[in-house]
Amino acid sequence: MKTRLLGGVVALVLAIVGACVLSSYVRASDARAQAGMDPVNVLVVQQHIASGTAVDEFKTLVKLVSLPKSAVSDSAVTDLKGFTGKVAAVDLVAGEQLLSSRLVDPKSLAAPNRVDVPKGLAEVSLTLAPERVIGGDLKAGDTVGVFISYNAGVSPGTNEVPGHKVAVP
Repeated sequence: MKTRLLGGVVALVLAIVGACVLSSYVRASDARAQAGMDPVNVLVVQQHIASGTAVDEFKTLVKLVSLPKSAVSDSAVTDLKGFTGKVAAVDLVAGEQLLSSRLVDPKSLAAPNRVDVPKGLAEVSLTLAPERVIGGDLKAGDTVGVFISYNAGVSPGTNEVPGHKVAVP
């Protein structure tokens, strides 16, 4: 009876010691796995960030995460200090590394050849056939004339048939 009781106590002690050793081994396995991979801390997007969002607005939407150096992009961001005044150039998806190439000056997001319309004037978009463009070199900000031609009827304000009128000088 004593040998059974003693054997049961020894088995229980060995089981507890074995569980403790196994638990500490499992807890340290993540650190051991990353030890040979030169871990690097980079910012990773935690929630969707829309294009055009300022860096100051999404500081809470990114988190510093330790990743193996071989999995980190060359342009990965580790700190947002040098990016004040920048915005996201494209939509950023949760789980991706924050890359410096995706943080740009807000002015770079404006459409190319865009010209601010002076107050009191209107902006009009026209599709022109190539033969209607002088020399094929019409760009935003150029001044153009718009002529309206009437093939039948009377041109408004004139007695001419057919009529031609300069609509926008």
